[in-house]
Amino acid sequence: MLTISEALRLGREASKSGESHRKNLESLGKLVERYAATHWRVQLFNEIETRHVLQLIRDMEAQGRSASYIKHAVNAIRLASNYASDYLGMDPIRIEKRHIPIALEAPKIWLTYRQIATACRVARDTDSRRRVDTPMSHPRPLELARLIMLVCGICGLRLTEFGQLTEDCLSKTNNLTITDNAATGKTIKNDSSRRIIPLPGLVSDALREYWGTYGQWSKNRYSISERVSNLLCASFNDTHDDLYTMIKAKDLRKSFINELEGVVEDKYLMAYGGWSFKGTMYRNYMALRPRPNDPEPIKQRTISLLREVVVLEMEKKCNELHF
Repeated sequence: MLTISEALRLGREASKSGESHRKNLESLGKLVERYAATHWRVQLFNEIETRHVLQLIRDMEAQGRSASYIKHAVNAIRLASNYASDYLGMDPIRIEKRHIPIALEAPKIWLTYRQIATACRVARDTDSRRRVDTPMSHPRPLELARLIMLVCGICGLRLTEFGQLTEDCLSKTNNLTITDNAATGKTIKNDSSRRIIPLPGLVSDALREYWGTYGQWSKNRYSISERVSNLLCASFNDTHDDLYTMIKAKDLRKSFINELEGVVEDKYLMAYGGWSFKGTMYRNYMALRPRPNDPEPIKQRTISLLREVVVLEMEKKCNELHF
């Protein structure tokens, strides 16, 4: 008979998840194994019932685990159940969407282009040196963080896309090619991400200046994120603008879409930013709906946008009417 450990392993190996996600599933699978041994008192996978999974969900909620964490833990069980059902003919464990807690929608925080310009000035003026990328590299200032601000904030590249850029990606006519990196074997997110985009002169000049001065940067996403965090902290210390402490490195891409929405048609924004679906672009990146729990600067910024766009049009339509 199939043990819980074997079922979790087989389900994980049969999934189409990436390597990093498989490691997360392996870690969560061990959590499920320990829980099964101490709370369910079962060893075989076919002994697990829906009520066992619901018990796990309730206990994880009581421990303060996030909805996302719980969802991934349950997903490890779901994958094992799918494997056992497809290949061994076992009855599937009925895990429905209503059983899993709903994740609260995070506030969509972004920096304006003016705030990005301020951070770039701080990077130029800051004399501190950060950790080197490799033992052979020279100490580098916050200039790399400044470059990330320009490329990801103004042009909307993902951090992973930035990490894979090389001098060969930028043509003499300032067109940037974003595609799989044959040298490292790393692939980009999806087919829509494979694109060629023209860059503003200030961004292409900054890229060439950096490559000419410092050479190639590290492709480690966490190193890139750390450098951006250092610059955001320095920007807050210089300006005392709270948004620099709220935003994360991965949120830089949101500046591109929120600054240009309403000025550029959606189809062009999707092509430039590498989005497959308009719904994904609106739902995950654009901040058009202010919510009571949003940070005050974001709330006021979004309300002002709605006032300028929606209320202004209402007043125009109603201006000459008598109600």
